[in-house]
Amino acid sequence: MDETNLPVIFVVFANPDQDLRLSREEYAIRRALKEAERQGLCKLEIRINAGRQEIFEVFLDPAFQNRIAIFHYAGHATYEELFLQEEKAYAEPLMRFLARQDSLQLVFLNACFTLKQAKQLNDEGVPVVIATLNTVDDLDAAEVANLFYQSLGKGETIHKSFKNAVDFDEALVRPSNQAANRGSKKLATQTSAHSRKLWEIYSLEKEDLDWALIWAKNDPFFGLPDLPPNEYALPRPPFVSLKYYTENEAAVFFGRGWKVRELYTQLTNTDTSSLTLLFGQSGAGKSSLLNAGVIPRLKIYHKVYWARYEASKGLMGTFCQAIRGDKKTILDAQGLMDEWHRIEIKLKRPVIVVLDQLEELFTQNDTSKDKAAQELQEFIEVLQTLLKSNKVQATVLLSFRKEYLAEIEKPLVKNKVSYNKHFLDLLTKADIHQVVNGLASNERLRDEYRLTIDPELATAVSEALQQQPSNLIAPILQIALSEMWKNVDQQDNPHFTKALFAERLFQNLEDFLEDQLNALPTNYQEAYENGLVYDVLNFHVSEETTAQRWPEDQVLARYHHPDHYLKGLLLELDKLRLLNVTNHQSSALAHDTLAPVVQKVYKLSTKPGQRATQILEGKLNIKDPKRYFHYSSLVKKIGLLAGLKAEEKRLIYLNYLEVQIVTRGRKGMKAWEQAEIDLVRQSKNKLLASLGEKVTVALVVLVTLFFTVKYQSDAAKGKQTIGLQQDTIKTKNQNIERQRLLLEQQQDSLDKTLSVVDEKTKLAKQKEQEAQRAESKAKNAQIAAQAQNLALISNQLRNAYNDDEALRLAKYAYQSTQSNPSAMVTYAYAASFYAWLSKQSDHPIWKEMLLPSWQATKAIPFHQQFYEKIVNDGRELSVEDLKSRAFKSKKVRRSTTSLVYLKNTDATAYTTTGGDVFIKGKLLPDIKAKKLFVSPKERQLAALSMDGKKLYIINGYNHQYIAKSSPLEINEVIFLNERTLLLASNNQVYRYTIGQKSRLLFKASFRITRLLGSPFQNYLMVANSFSNQMEVYNRNGALVLSSPHNAIGRTEINPVWSKSAFSLDEKEIYVEIREGHQPTKVLVLPLPKRIHQLLQEYPLTNLTPGDRRKHGIK
Repeated sequence: MDETNLPVIFVVFANPDQDLRLSREEYAIRRALKEAERQGLCKLEIRINAGRQEIFEVFLDPAFQNRIAIFHYAGHATYEELFLQEEKAYAEPLMRFLARQDSLQLVFLNACFTLKQAKQLNDEGVPVVIATLNTVDDLDAAEVANLFYQSLGKGETIHKSFKNAVDFDEALVRPSNQAANRGSKKLATQTSAHSRKLWEIYSLEKEDLDWALIWAKNDPFFGLPDLPPNEYALPRPPFVSLKYYTENEAAVFFGRGWKVRELYTQLTNTDTSSLTLLFGQSGAGKSSLLNAGVIPRLKIYHKVYWARYEASKGLMGTFCQAIRGDKKTILDAQGLMDEWHRIEIKLKRPVIVVLDQLEELFTQNDTSKDKAAQELQEFIEVLQTLLKSNKVQATVLLSFRKEYLAEIEKPLVKNKVSYNKHFLDLLTKADIHQVVNGLASNERLRDEYRLTIDPELATAVSEALQQQPSNLIAPILQIALSEMWKNVDQQDNPHFTKALFAERLFQNLEDFLEDQLNALPTNYQEAYENGLVYDVLNFHVSEETTAQRWPEDQVLARYHHPDHYLKGLLLELDKLRLLNVTNHQSSALAHDTLAPVVQKVYKLSTKPGQRATQILEGKLNIKDPKRYFHYSSLVKKIGLLAGLKAEEKRLIYLNYLEVQIVTRGRKGMKAWEQAEIDLVRQSKNKLLASLGEKVTVALVVLVTLFFTVKYQSDAAKGKQTIGLQQDTIKTKNQNIERQRLLLEQQQDSLDKTLSVVDEKTKLAKQKEQEAQRAESKAKNAQIAAQAQNLALISNQLRNAYNDDEALRLAKYAYQSTQSNPSAMVTYAYAASFYAWLSKQSDHPIWKEMLLPSWQATKAIPFHQQFYEKIVNDGRELSVEDLKSRAFKSKKVRRSTTSLVYLKNTDATAYTTTGGDVFIKGKLLPDIKAKKLFVSPKERQLAALSMDGKKLYIINGYNHQYIAKSSPLEINEVIFLNERTLLLASNNQVYRYTIGQKSRLLFKASFRITRLLGSPFQNYLMVANSFSNQMEVYNRNGALVLSSPHNAIGRTEINPVWSKSAFSLDEKEIYVEIREGHQPTKVLVLPLPKRIHQLLQEYPLTNLTPGDRRKHGIK
């Protein structure tokens, strides 16, 4: 990562009275953050004796802009003032300035009496503020700063760092006169003795306290404005297939974070060039980067105009209309500058213009390249005047394909215009991981889409895509994700797996194209069958084999089909992600990479429209034709060729078969041009003329015979001869008619043959695909059957205490079906692992399974991090943060049967022994309950009625509720998310989504007293705290683990199931245990995926040749 992206900690020391020993605090902070700076976690910027102006200048310095994460002030203060060097700074203006800094995560006011300023900063929008409640002395202040930044520099969160600092400081006792006081002298004399609690922390959201330096270092959006959720809704579907991303998809645009940051920083930096060139390979995603990544963030503080080059408007016309809307007047340099200035004054914001797809100046312009270059030159001259002006603060970005960099740079160099260049690379492996895991990357997305993703999926996707040409990686990835989403969208718990990816991955874009076209609605199937769809798509391919954009009126004018039919077809192709239609104004191929595929399919198509096009273009493009036909002098003289003029001398004609083909294919192609109309008409006339010539010859013979007979003396013989000749002519005419009928029959036969060939080709392809799928399915079924058999044998061997062989077979069975192992295979693998491990008392795996404390565990879900225990006759709740070991006590006035802690509001909810329900001290009328349950985000609560047969779902904000009656007696409840609950009745578990019917998931082998769901709902742990039994089930209700702690061969293990949690990656379960008289520890229970990872390092658990022979494994 570039050092210029590191988060900055800005520390200001101000000591105008020279009565504070601030050097101690300066030294403490430098020492505390020295290692963090060395590791590249942050940059420390310290200013001694700083005034207000210097503070402003540092925040606005381009070197620190959008990077200052922490502002630390040390000096004198009062309730309303900060004492800066040589001046008093009234807090309110400074607070507003600090609140406008998007990168700022924390303000640490290490001076006396800063509580009021802290609350104001919070109100203004600063995420976290640390302030003082009273006077503090220098030693305390320096020590707290030292401890806080030591923890922060080691990767701890703001909240934990604060707790570590103040808890330690409050444990110390110092003489009150040991150091100077940081309040004003007047306040110092008025302040009485106070408690040791001097610092407090305030936050907007609970999750703001979990911010850490390492997050900022790895977060490309750190310091950039957040997208307002109310302006950028979450779209459905969240994937756009081959289309480019727009502002509508900004909230789900992933994989280009660092490039977004780079461009945003460049475009908002007023100390560098105001002109930026963005270029990259076709298909790299330039338009998506701009529309969904950069522009939405720029718009928060800037006025942004985006336009795509349009040949009909020209370069200056496109640019002017971008900022002037419907006004079509093209401005000169001065007019453009005046208009720009007017907008800046009106909006009081800097203006940025983005001109996209500038290469179309060269690819879609009817003029020559010289004229295009001249147009660009004139545009650059106007742009130069605009950018150099002191009247406006103009910023311009030009985006285009990399092949045109030289043409666009040439006039810039010639006119000595300074500019920045940004090349957009193709997707890297890291980018692919971000794209694949994007929809599960934050709580808002997880709540909306409820999508869970296999942890190994991103790696599998990345490896599969490396086999593709580099320019196809992004489009094939988007297609695959779009198809996967279609597959799971209607499921209650959508889940992306490696198997689903393999099923929906198109190995080439030709298959995708055909698959999409087969999905055309019935009323447009004829357009597919006759080839019109191929013609329309191919029309959108440019000469450079990229996506060509056409105005709608030009598309409609090209075809002879009704306008409403063509418009509907364009919209259907848009829905299928093959075209990009913009507001009935223009259309283009959805992606440049689709162009060569469309062109190839079009050229190889045997649809009627393409066959007709090939014949017409072939005939009209013959350069050295031979005369197919010339008229005999006799025929010319007689002039009996019906409908054919003697002066027509066309060299090329269509034969009878070709006329029939082009006539049949007319519906599947563009409207015929005049040359094509003439060719078909004259070819038909020629065919008629050819038939007429034969008739004419027969008539000439008849006339000749007639005159000959007149000169013969024997009239009777002459009559007989004429009769014979007439019979001959009649016979010839009949032969001609038979030939014509025969030709028609041959044409019909040929049409039927071609139709049969088309159908057979299509069927053959379908059968080939079906055969491949069947072969793959059969192979997978064979592998699955073998795995099932090996799992069965593994269970038998384990029951016979042959644990080594049992584990080897189970591991092989799991590995062979790893993309989708069956429940039996998964269970056998886990059971054999724990049985095998029970005999490996000194195995290294134990070091990873027995941890000294909760701090040694991996990340766990926040809502599972707290252990709540009711004490003092139900009047007090003891809350322990398992990870930090921090304790909190909450007391209530009544005896309770259920008392829960609301972490987000630091409040409680409880039920009394009489069944009353109180939430945040407020009694809920008309409800009697014995137990309360809280959803992970505390948006919903559930209250269980006294008889256990009714569940009240209570809104956490307004406390309105709905009642869910059940014929069962419910003994335990858990929220999986804000809408879905699991209900335990004796040993049965039901799934209940609010507003729907509950359904049985599975039956455990014991009465359930504890439910625990994994973060992404793939696993559910059920336990009985009295019998120490525990089972884990997968999302389908199949058993995965059964009391593994009992199988590991260690005595006196007593798990505390109420103190258990899943790891955030769903690979492990943690539970606190008491083992004899030893200190409590945390037992790690690996789930099958983690088990498999652990055993990869131990080849002794792999199959042996003897195993393969014994069990017939090839």
